[in-house]
This record gives sequence, structure tokens and C-alpha cells, in this order.
Amino acid sequence: MTSGNLRQAVQLPEGEDRNEWIAVNTVDFFNQINMLYGTMTEFCTEDRCSIMSAGPKYEYHWADGQTVKKPIKCSAPKYIDYLMTWVQDQLDDEALFPSKIGTEITTIRWLRRKSKLHDFTIFFRSPISAAF
Repeated sequence: MTSGNLRQAVQLPEGEDRNEWIAVNTVDFFNQINMLYGTMTEFCTEDRCSIMSAGPKYEYHWADGQTVKKPIKCSAPKYIDYLMTWVQDQLDDEALFPSKIGTEITTIRWLRRKSKLHDFTIFFRSPISAAF
């Protein structure tokens, strides 16, 4: 989308199942972010982006609540790697995003439950922009 009405662009199309639409767009959004980040990896290295931050006031530490319970300080590339791996694991979970036709999708409840999806917004405020 290059221009236009954002509210209209994200509106549920008539006749579409809401959960299915959210699931498809969640996967699409993840794939787009993954591609975008792939174009920036040469600029945001362990040396150039040694801290995951959003400017001097905000520093982000990684924790997924399961394998990493206590937040750990890590570089921006490592943080993004943890995040993308975590999201991919969620998308691959058949209980959250079933691939079989006719299986009920509970994505809306999942999205409300999983606060880590908020971390996608951190990507846009990361030190990547400072590397340019």
C-alpha cells in the first residue's frame, strides 16, 4: 500500500471469515517484515547495533516467558532473530494457526493473549535507522 485510506485497507472484506482473514494477514505481515529486515542486515550488525534500543531513553531486553524467563540484554540483530524465531514458532503452531481446511481458527483470542506481538512495533524504532 503506497497511499490511500488505511482504515479501508484493513477493513474485513464482506463475506470473509474474520479469524481466517486475521490469520492470513498476520502471516503476510510477518513475511513482509522478514523481507524488510533481510534488506537491512548488512547495516545493523552486532558491532553497529550492539543494543536493542529506541533511541537513548529506551533499551529492550529479550524474554519469551518460556525458554527465556528473565529478560536478557542482547544486540539488535540477536533480538530481532529471537523475535522472528518466536513469531515463526507461533505461526507454525497448529493449535494457533491450523492448516487443515475446516479447522476453527482462534487467532483473535491468541492475538489478545500474546503481548509479544507488540514487539513488531519495536522493529520500526530499532537502531537500524541509526546505522544509515
